[in-house]
Amino acid sequence: MAIQQGIFRGLQSCSFFNAFNIVLARDFLATAEVKMSSIWMTPGPTGQQGVGLLVEIPSVRWPNPNGLQRQRVFSVCVYEERNINFTAASGSFGGGTFQICEDVADQLLDFLWNWRLWRSSGLIPETSAIVPDKSHEGIIGMKVSVYVRQERAQPTRAATPSIEVDADNNVTMTVTDGSSIYYTTDGFSYPSPKTDGTLSGEQAATLYTAPSVSSANTVIMAAAFQTGLLPSQTAVVMIG
Repeated sequence: MAIQQGIFRGLQSCSFFNAFNIVLARDFLATAEVKMSSIWMTPGPTGQQGVGLLVEIPSVRWPNPNGLQRQRVFSVCVYEERNINFTAASGSFGGGTFQICEDVADQLLDFLWNWRLWRSSGLIPETSAIVPDKSHEGIIGMKVSVYVRQERAQPTRAATPSIEVDADNNVTMTVTDGSSIYYTTDGFSYPSPKTDGTLSGEQAATLYTAPSVSSANTVIMAAAFQTGLLPSQTAVVMIG
């Protein structure tokens, strides 16, 4: 969120964009009644109307599913209402900006390119850095997108339970880090502290406290939980 807000404040502080209303999507979409037309209808600091900028909520992609690096994508949309944008000032109307959407998008890309914000390595333009935005009928739109590379270490998980079954089908579960173990025996229901059997086809999970005997053809699923850690991987054993 820090980079998103930084882009928003940076645009507000740059004289190149003083003619435009600039909106932070995170706050704008949280209002009780969202009127998209207010983006280009609300005057900018210079009192002009017809063009507005929307700093979108960022998205995340993972280029390498097995890696720790992710790419967070930041986009700014430019919207132009042509009639208002090219109308001269008159009376209380401050006039249009007389700047076309495509040129504003080019300025935006220059503004964002290689900008270092927060703890980032610099904003990198997407391969298709400027594309048409056809979200609103009758409105000319362009989307400018950049991304930043981020390294993220996954939080630690609870240790995966070990399930041992002897010749008499006695089941013993252990875990190396003192986490609480929950299990189910229907081969379907996820074993968690909140699995209470209220969902369709769900079996309530049981907190493991001591070894027990299971019948043949039972599928035991077990997972461990501990405050401050992610849930463990799920252990599965089929009793023949």
